[in-house]
Amino acid sequence: MKRQTYEKILRLGLALSFLIFFLQDQSVIYPHVIIKQVYFNVLIEVMLVAWLALIIKYPASRPQKSPLTFALAAFFLVLLVSALSGVDFNISFWGELSRLLGWFQIIHLLVFYLILITVAAGPEDWRRLFELLVLASVGVAVYGLVTHSAISTLGIHSNVAGLLLFGFYYCLWLLAKNNNWWWRGWHLIAIILILVGFFYVNVSGSQAALAVSLIFGAVIFGAGNKNKKIKIWTWSGLAAFVLIIGLLFTLRSQPLFDNTRIGKIFRDFSFSNVNFDTRLFAWRAAWLGFLERPLLGWGYGNFSAPADKYFTAKFYDYALHEEYFDRAHNNLLDLAATSGALGLAAYLSIFAAAAYGLIKARKNSRLDLWELAVITAIFVGYFVHNLAVFDALANYFCLMLALGYVYYLNSNVSEEVKEKKSAGLTNGEILVWLIAGSLAMVLIYNYNLKVLKMARQTMSSLEILQQGSAKDFLASYQKPFAYRTPLDRTAQGKFIEIFIQQSDKIKVLPEPARREVIDYFIDLARKNLALNPGQHQALFRNSLFFNALGDLTGEKKYYQEALTMAEAAIASGPQHIPTYFLKASSQVALEEPLAAVDTLQTALKLSSKYYLVYCYLAKVQLDQPDQSSQTAGRQNQTTCYQHVSEARRPVFD
Repeated sequence: MKRQTYEKILRLGLALSFLIFFLQDQSVIYPHVIIKQVYFNVLIEVMLVAWLALIIKYPASRPQKSPLTFALAAFFLVLLVSALSGVDFNISFWGELSRLLGWFQIIHLLVFYLILITVAAGPEDWRRLFELLVLASVGVAVYGLVTHSAISTLGIHSNVAGLLLFGFYYCLWLLAKNNNWWWRGWHLIAIILILVGFFYVNVSGSQAALAVSLIFGAVIFGAGNKNKKIKIWTWSGLAAFVLIIGLLFTLRSQPLFDNTRIGKIFRDFSFSNVNFDTRLFAWRAAWLGFLERPLLGWGYGNFSAPADKYFTAKFYDYALHEEYFDRAHNNLLDLAATSGALGLAAYLSIFAAAAYGLIKARKNSRLDLWELAVITAIFVGYFVHNLAVFDALANYFCLMLALGYVYYLNSNVSEEVKEKKSAGLTNGEILVWLIAGSLAMVLIYNYNLKVLKMARQTMSSLEILQQGSAKDFLASYQKPFAYRTPLDRTAQGKFIEIFIQQSDKIKVLPEPARREVIDYFIDLARKNLALNPGQHQALFRNSLFFNALGDLTGEKKYYQEALTMAEAAIASGPQHIPTYFLKASSQVALEEPLAAVDTLQTALKLSSKYYLVYCYLAKVQLDQPDQSSQTAGRQNQTTCYQHVSEARRPVFD
């Protein structure tokens, strides 16, 4: 094919990639995640074949050497090495269905960047791409406002806020680049809609990112401007902005701001904010995890390992739930813990290369001052935004777009220097279509379409298992795993949880069928744990599972296995108090009540704020025949009810 034909195909693919912001599929578990990633993967894998054919046939189309591209490639390479050396390769490489942030998923973003810098070679290309992102931002903002949904089409507040942050700045960029008043009117309307949606989402870290990036951009624009009037207006506006923000922050507790959106925004910035307090524990665990494995970390995506190991029961002073973290909610700390100093350095080198590229483009007159201020503010906003959250497909996509533009500003691609070849197929081109095309089909079917089918069947089967009869259970429980995907792990966990909840349906099955179901789920639980025998949550879930099996069958061997799992879970996360309940439950079932009391008293020493310990301890002690246990049980029961009354929470059953 002609070079222009290839480029048109790839430009069409780039335009279609913006649909990821709107795709949702309620027929799968995690409806905001899976369909987006599968669509993006398939699109990129198809585009990769065309891109390889293009650069093989037309060598002048190949991306030029760039510090930015090298930095990106180094980052993805270090993440792969950390995955190979980490504690759980499966999570590092494939990720989990709830996030789909494994190395296999995110490497598609590097391919997206390479295609982007290959075919977006002119100002009109970039204007169209930025317009598409603005349209996506407006669409997501309006959808969220109309449906009264802060998560809109992206599923997580911070993902929406991150997209709208990028969309706001691209609108500012387009305002300066377009002299048509109709277009400017549209961009002004778009900015208003984006900002309304942004503050409706109300993510404190993102709002801080907007404020800091605006200040940073204004400083660049004011300091570099040679026009005295503009300089005065810029510095005056910046001073007024900082003063207003400072006054609102100082006065945020005044009754005037009660029951107002602006009051909530500024009051959320507080050291007494529960979300902030609990995230400090994740940050602490990330830092301690980094110190233990400073070079390559625990393996990309494996933050839960140090998070569990270094979890402290002091957490329960602030909250009794959501104690498990699979991300540090700070990109720098997360990367430090999971990919070590090498991963963090590689990540920071991307921003260093981007800064170098912007400075170079400014010196070469490829970038005016306003554009420099806006693009710099984009990177500052993204960086600050990620100090309180973690990346996902939507935000990664926006980052690659910004990085691609910096590459373009420093490229010297010219239409005249590209050689002209006939439209006829060359040998290299044929080989690419045969080899890369075959590989793409394998990837698309085995690691995308089968995953999507599995996720849909998982959703269907879970609904049947929850709502159907015992016969329906028997007909549905194996279906999702017939596809044998490397992402079965999350679905396996969901099914084990369903088994625990629906054990009454299994009890009424005929003995052969019941035995078959039990054996299947035992195998499922063990396969799931084998991926990472030390994972706290898998051990916790398996302990629950074997306790449920003991209740179902009355066989002591299952309680013994549940106890073993609970003890292993405690070893991997020694201050997670719910695990002590599991251990005590197994000990009671094994007729070891004194051991159960010791276990619960150990939990109580970790945190007296976790009031459920008193409740469960009272239950165990009151079941004992001796007077001293009865007395202690009544005392703990009184303490339990006092805490329940104060907290207005249900008693632990």
